[in-house]
This record gives sequence, structure tokens and C-alpha cells, in this order.
Amino acid sequence: MTEFDAISVLLGAVVGAGFGGGVAWMVLRAGAIGTQREATRAATALLEKAEIEAKAKAKDLELEAERKIAKRRESLDADAERQQQELREIEGRLDRRSEKLDARSEKIAKQEEQAEALVSQRASALEEVQSQRDQLVETRNEFRARLEGVSGLT
Repeated sequence: MTEFDAISVLLGAVVGAGFGGGVAWMVLRAGAIGTQREATRAATALLEKAEIEAKAKAKDLELEAERKIAKRRESLDADAERQQQELREIEGRLDRRSEKLDARSEKIAKQEEQAEALVSQRASALEEVQSQRDQLVETRNEFRARLEGVSGLT
């Protein structure tokens, strides 16, 4: 707002100087003619006119500045809305990706549990096979001992 106030003052000074010069010319002219009263009235009228024009110009400048500010605000609001929409879209993609990763993680955890159960089953089966093998070896040894005993009898 201070920029426009400074512009208004500067513009008023320029317009005032111009009209002041005109007033001075009118005063000199009036003095030369001998009608100083008319010159004073003319100078007053010129000053009033200059003041009115300066105020009108300042008001126009202020209105133009307000229009530019409003336009810039609309532009910034539109940019902010666009960026917020982009953020919402990114968040949506991240949420979907997170859900997929959670589902994959659960699937992998189940597969790990199944693999551990299978390893445990295989280990139990291997122990049982080893136990049966040991029993077969023992039975074979007993059978061999009996055969040796029977062969020694004859």
C-alpha cells in the first residue's frame, strides 16, 4: 500500500508542479493585464482542478493495484489447490502401495510358517526313518546271531 501512496504523492507533486507553472503563467499574465483578482481565481480553480485530478488518478492507481492483487491471489489459490490435489493423489498411491506391501508381508509370513511346519514334519519323518533303520539293523543283527547259533548247532 505504501508504494501506491508514494506514487500518488509523486504524481500529485508532478501534476501540482505542472499546474503551478500554469498558475504562475496565469498570474504573470493577469499582472500584465492588471487583473490580479482574476488571476487568483484562475489559479485557485486550476489548483482545485489539479487536486481533483490527482485524487482521481491516485484512486485509479489504487483500484488497479487492488485488481492486480486480487488476480495474483486467485492465481496463488489455484496453484495451492493444484498442489494439494497432487499431494492427495500421491498420498493415495502411497496408501495403495502400503496396502500391497502389507498383503505381501502377510503372504510371506504365512509361507514362512508353512515352510517351518514342513521342515519340522520332514525332520520328524527323518527321525522316524532313522529310528526304523536302527530297529532294522538291530533286528538284522539279532537274526544273524540266531542264524549263527543255528548254523553252529548242525
